[in-house]
Amino acid sequence: MADVVDDLVHTAPVSTQVNIREAKTHLSRLLERVQAGEEIKIAKAGKPIARLSAIHDRPKRRVPGMDRGKVIIHPNLDDPIPEFDPDYTHPEDPMRGVLDMPKLSGTCHEILSDGDNDVLLSAASCYEIAYKAAQARLTLPDAPEAYVRSRLVANGFGSMPVELSRTLRAATLPFIHRDPFDRMLTAQAQIEGLPILTADPAIGRYDVETIW
Repeated sequence: MADVVDDLVHTAPVSTQVNIREAKTHLSRLLERVQAGEEIKIAKAGKPIARLSAIHDRPKRRVPGMDRGKVIIHPNLDDPIPEFDPDYTHPEDPMRGVLDMPKLSGTCHEILSDGDNDVLLSAASCYEIAYKAAQARLTLPDAPEAYVRSRLVANGFGSMPVELSRTLRAATLPFIHRDPFDRMLTAQAQIEGLPILTADPAIGRYDVETIW
């Protein structure tokens, strides 16, 4: 009987039938074959009465609506960015759009136009601009990548990447502000110790310096 089982191990058919005595005697070997993908049928008096088959972990079925009521989208998510209006361009020099925005305060204009100041545009704001442009919520005179880069160069601004520690800080901020982009800016400003040029009063309620 051992020779028969050995032959079956080597040939490894898709489905094999053994009797109860064989199943008892060579159970460990049969389980190895089942684990390798073979199906083993156990017969009594030549009639199959049981089956050995492998158990495969199945991914949990996705149930829609599990986070219903847990995710809150702030009603002003799609509002224009108050401190950066990309649609505005100066009639004589389009590249001067940022410094000549009508909403820009005198204090901000002075800071932005002073070449001794290091002005940084967060990657979070760049993403927000590109994101809204992709969804036709924002109209740009050029593709987002070219537009943002050209404005940075023309105005002499630098860029600030979004690092892991900043994303984790943003997630722990109190929900004074629910806009994910503004929360990221707040986290960056807190960790870097930098002020934010913004007209949004909600950001000013965080432990961060705002200027407008």
